[in-house]
Amino acid sequence: MSYQVIARKWRPQDFDAVVFQEHVSRTIRNSIRNGRIAHAYIFAGPRGVGKTTMARILAKAVNCKEGPTDTPCGVCENCREIREGIAFDVIEIDGASSRGIENIRELRENVNFAPLKSAYKVYIIDEVHMLTTEAFNALLKTLEEPPAHVIFVFATTEIHRVPDTILSRCQKYFFKKISIDAIVAHLAHIAGAEGFGVDEKALYSIARAADGSMRDAQSLLDQMLSFSDGTVGEAEALALLGVVPLASYMHVLDSVAALDRAALMDEVHRVVSLGVDIPRYVAGLMDVIRSVRLLKSGVEAGEILGFSMEETTGLKALSSRFHDEELGVMFRIGIDIQNDLRAQAGERVCLEMGLLDMAAAKASPSIAEILRRIDGHSVPAPPEKKTPEPPRPAAGMSRASGAPPARPADSGSAVAAPRLEREWAAFLSSLEKQRQYLHVRLNQARPHFEDGRLILSFPISDENGFYSRIIDGKELAFIKEELSRRLGGQVSVETRDAPEAADDAEPEPETTEAPPPEAVMISRPEPEELPVVNPVVEKVKDMFHGSIIDKGDE
Repeated sequence: MSYQVIARKWRPQDFDAVVFQEHVSRTIRNSIRNGRIAHAYIFAGPRGVGKTTMARILAKAVNCKEGPTDTPCGVCENCREIREGIAFDVIEIDGASSRGIENIRELRENVNFAPLKSAYKVYIIDEVHMLTTEAFNALLKTLEEPPAHVIFVFATTEIHRVPDTILSRCQKYFFKKISIDAIVAHLAHIAGAEGFGVDEKALYSIARAADGSMRDAQSLLDQMLSFSDGTVGEAEALALLGVVPLASYMHVLDSVAALDRAALMDEVHRVVSLGVDIPRYVAGLMDVIRSVRLLKSGVEAGEILGFSMEETTGLKALSSRFHDEELGVMFRIGIDIQNDLRAQAGERVCLEMGLLDMAAAKASPSIAEILRRIDGHSVPAPPEKKTPEPPRPAAGMSRASGAPPARPADSGSAVAAPRLEREWAAFLSSLEKQRQYLHVRLNQARPHFEDGRLILSFPISDENGFYSRIIDGKELAFIKEELSRRLGGQVSVETRDAPEAADDAEPEPETTEAPPPEAVMISRPEPEELPVVNPVVEKVKDMFHGSIIDKGDE
């Protein structure tokens, strides 16, 4: 007998052998056991998860010589013919090639004939969504009221393309993608039965590449066994699959955590030299970043991550080197790389720039770090508006009160101003690396040196007023202590608010207000009272040559 591939050789022959679809097999078994066999079923789900296999097992269950039974014997004539695909009463139709109305008309004519050797005629139509609209319409009446000896089983990967009129006449069963752990366990069983040894990491690589399809996983395993000489290791599996090993992704993340940009570019060069597909590499990197973030969030389930226990341990150790928000930013950068690749940009350039962006994101302080640097200082609430608003203190007045600032009593002698000025410049330079946040604040101030005193004047403006409000307490104490240590004497530090660019401001010219209108006395004559003239009366007067007599004159 010719060689039979693993996917066909290890096809399940009963309900118990179907992997990861217990919700479907249990329902169908109970319906057969209780005599509630439907006339039409539709199996929907991804490729290679057992839809056609389940349809054939159903055909065996209803046509077994001992049945209908939920446990077909597998040895009777009907079971053997169905297993070998030569059963006359089980008709399998490819919906992609037999999709026209003529094919459906032929089917309608044949359904009326009784089965030859079995209890039921079972029509299995794969990829039923490929049928034309006319073919679906021709099938409606037959599907609604088929002969008692006919069962329809439809299989599809795109159930949304099947008309609702068809769906409403069928019992619908949805098949799931098979989990990575279930695929690994089944492949290990097959490899052991075939007499091959397969490394666990290699099995996980196959399972991840199969993407939930048992048929794809079995085909890849068959390919691996043909490639090896009895033992399949991770290196052989990765080479045959064209998959980048996890170590490469972990090296990239380790280099990002260490801000080693040279190591990142070296890894890009190595990946490109090996001829790795860059879009696929980026997708794998994003999957690893996702797994690291899930581990950072406390997820421990290997089924969710899709890695072996050893690989999961390594990723968990790597997760401690990143903040959660850093991993989120890195994942979004990965999405940007994919978008750039789809825009037909240079693949190597996109990968290099993306990895450098990840390193830059790692170098930037996190939100928690920024909050820690603030040292618990809070931005004061805006002052309440008062009417009238009190005037701002003058440039020479203390920020805390309107009176001139009192000089603190120094225990030591005053430090000379030139020396204090030099040490202040050196102090600012040291802050640039040690306490950047304080360096930014103090750069907004104008320092003045008077008799061992450091006076920091901050411009009064909406933009810069923030800095002067938060330079107090611990910050002032730190500045005073550091300067006193550098100079070997007591130094007092004061902060003031000063109008911005006050030295260059020109005084506004004085304007003389005009006197109020009441101050100008104008004597105006009283207006004379004018007689009121009625045009109608005047017209009548002219017609009759009359005159108007005032009754007051009588």
